[in-house]
Amino acid sequence: MVFGCQTILVYLQKLKFNLFIKIIHIKIIYLKIIFYLQKNNMKFFFKHPVQVNMTYFEHFKLSLHLSNILFKGSIKAFIHAIYPDIFITSTSDTTQLLIRKLKN
Repeated sequence: MVFGCQTILVYLQKLKFNLFIKIIHIKIIYLKIIFYLQKNNMKFFFKHPVQVNMTYFEHFKLSLHLSNILFKGSIKAFIHAIYPDIFITSTSDTTQLLIRKLKN
């Protein structure tokens, strides 16, 4: 797999796709870091995920999901502040959704 990536990168470099090549290098490095972190389970770096009985990546996934919910809720609340007749219950709905997610 590494040989194939290097061959493709050399070909793309000849075609002057330097930005594309940099993105590919970043993705390869990112995948290597993710593989290393999954292999070592991150228990020796962070205490909090262990304290809540989660792996690093379970905690990461849940935190991103919750941040997505909060982001959408804040956009709706902002729109509601400008135009009160829409998204009337959005803040309550977001709060209830977060409570359900955190209980599970």
